Amino acid sequence: MVISYLTVVPPEKAVTRAIKVTLAIALIATSALVVGVWRSWGANACEAMVNPIYQRTGPAEETLLTPWKQEAEKAAQTYGYSHDLGTPFAASTTSAPGLVPIHRLYRAASNDFMWIAAGAEKDSAIGSFGYTDAGVNFYALPSPSGCGVPVVRFLKGPRHQYAVSQQEQDALTNAGWTKEGVAFYGARTTAATADPTATDPAATDSIFGLAALPDTQNEVHHPSDTRSRDRMQWLVSNQKTLDLRYVLHSGDVTNWGWLEPSQYQVADRAFAILDQAKIPYQAAIGNHDTRAVGYNGDPKNPGPGGSAYMFHPDCPKKLGADQCNTAKLVRQTQEWNATFPSSRFVNVGGTFEPNKSDNMYQTFSAGGVDWLVLTLELYPRKEAVAWASEVVKANPKRNVIVVTHSYLTGSLDIRQDAEYGATSPQYLFDNLIKVYPNIKMVFCGHTGQWGTKIHQGANGNTIVSYLTALHSSDNPVRTLEINTATGLVTSKLVTPNRGTSQPDNTQVTLSLVR
Repeated sequence: MVISYLTVVPPEKAVTRAIKVTLAIALIATSALVVGVWRSWGANACEAMVNPIYQRTGPAEETLLTPWKQEAEKAAQTYGYSHDLGTPFAASTTSAPGLVPIHRLYRAASNDFMWIAAGAEKDSAIGSFGYTDAGVNFYALPSPSGCGVPVVRFLKGPRHQYAVSQQEQDALTNAGWTKEGVAFYGARTTAATADPTATDPAATDSIFGLAALPDTQNEVHHPSDTRSRDRMQWLVSNQKTLDLRYVLHSGDVTNWGWLEPSQYQVADRAFAILDQAKIPYQAAIGNHDTRAVGYNGDPKNPGPGGSAYMFHPDCPKKLGADQCNTAKLVRQTQEWNATFPSSRFVNVGGTFEPNKSDNMYQTFSAGGVDWLVLTLELYPRKEAVAWASEVVKANPKRNVIVVTHSYLTGSLDIRQDAEYGATSPQYLFDNLIKVYPNIKMVFCGHTGQWGTKIHQGANGNTIVSYLTALHSSDNPVRTLEINTATGLVTSKLVTPNRGTSQPDNTQVTLSLVR
């Protein structure tokens, strides 16, 4: 993503500046008559640094610094940088004695910006590391001064971050960033001098992050496959940057784990990373997580595989002829619940069946509002839907996120079939999802790749559904940023091992309950 940036003053800003300069001259003249002396506006570098610098970051840790409020406000739409870090320091948009120009460099290969003063380091970044010079972004101090606050540059992988407060510096260090040193000195602002411990950001900040994991069934065949663990570790390492409050998994955690217990062991080790980091999560059951799947489809040489187990010649002998039916086998989740019982998850408010996580709900609070995560089995039984209905009805002040394995087709339509189990996804929509105005989001996998679909509930409310079914070697993860102040939800597909991200191009505004 190449961002074109011109260091020219917009016409409206030029007019405003001309008025300000005229007023300043008048004030200077008046003051000189009174006290007999006055210093020109540009004589003191600190007096010149009056322009707040806005900071925005993206889900893949991209960073934007800009003195232009309009660019900051449109950063989510234009660049996908939707996390608002305020105005940590001030600088000047015009040259003044004592200030040096701070150039904005960009490297397309890593989608990375860097802000740097003119000199040998800047020349090296351009000549040796593939950066291009987008021009002077603003002017700042090259060394400490009475008004100066150090703007510290950090590096992780191919990207840079910038921090002012000690709290933010510590957060980046703990997240695996390397401090490169002070890039330049800005002027202090309220944001830079405020006590970061005065309030609890988790309680007051309106912006937070979620992550949705894809079908991971192909990542558990060998203990040496670290894709699931790497993805979990990336989430932990970037927890503070993403302001990550919850992780969702829409199912197919394993492939045929009930026949190969090692698959559950690999999955268990991956989720244990979230356990240790105390990041709350849920996991839905996919068809591959049940006894419904486990046949290679070869009658001449039958073995485990990804097809329906009811056709395996050993099914009648192993499970009994009366059980060799997919609708029955999909409810056999013994192995799943041995690894993922309801007791493994945090803040569980209730389950449809005792000690089973097939159908359960959990609660959390983020962005100043309350949430409820409702996990439902694959093609849920009518009784389970009725139970879920009572749960949602009893929690009208919680914004509900529904997670179930199969819901949208690859073309993003609600599925009409009951391929597995008792009901269709359309039944689930008609009898639960569209009924209650506090149901806001649905997450699913199973088919297709990834996409977003907007539906309208019976009460005129907007419901956004996310399909994340990515059978990929690139280790992707969907990240979402939710702004509860505006209701805006922004989604991206992030590929940590390649350091890339792809915007969903679907931003949706939800009316949240409080």
